[in-house]
Amino acid sequence: MDESETTEKLNLDDLNEVIFVSGGEAGVDFDDIEVWPSQISAQEHGIDWIHSFSPIRKTRRVPLPTKSQIASCMGTWSQSTREVQSIAKAFQLAYKYGILAGKWLINAPSLTIDRLWERIVECENRKWQAKVSTRKAGENTHVMCVYTENFMDLEDVFKCESDLRDLGFKGRLAYKPDVFTYLNIYRGNEFGIRPTIYVSQYCLLEKRSRIDIDPSVKSAIENALNGPDSDY
Repeated sequence: MDESETTEKLNLDDLNEVIFVSGGEAGVDFDDIEVWPSQISAQEHGIDWIHSFSPIRKTRRVPLPTKSQIASCMGTWSQSTREVQSIAKAFQLAYKYGILAGKWLINAPSLTIDRLWERIVECENRKWQAKVSTRKAGENTHVMCVYTENFMDLEDVFKCESDLRDLGFKGRLAYKPDVFTYLNIYRGNEFGIRPTIYVSQYCLLEKRSRIDIDPSVKSAIENALNGPDSDY
């Protein structure tokens, strides 16, 4: 399963996932659910991801794009020439077709993933949703994805990063927009596009983090929000 599902509507029967809300009156005590990511095997149990939604909103915060939106975005991208398959074009399509969600990525070994995931789930004041990968054969690492609604909304994206730092996450954080997943923009992709657009590094001496943004990312966001709807 990829980092983002491509379903028209959320159908739990069709997803190899465990989905629950934790915290608050409508939540479920995390200790009562034996879905620790290090103990769930993708191969043995058929579960690739464990989700947790906001205990405040009690519903999926980040809306899934429809199959039609995804197909239109992918189709326009594939029909573009290589010269215009750029980060600016990807952002333009994301804005045009409403594929604006993104996520902070946190990588952790199996030895510590359960403790880190518990921090995410038991944060009762959070407004974001998150998911964590289960154990894969031959691998000893997991990835947690913490979502925001709009990767172009820097205030919201940076607020989410700050919340994660407040929970004690001191490692490197990288942010990837969902549209990159649909357009097959991964590490070493053929388009020469960096798959993450924001990178947060924490300085232990200064006790604060710094988020790096490439100028091309800022320019692409400005173009998508304010530029004409063109094919370049």
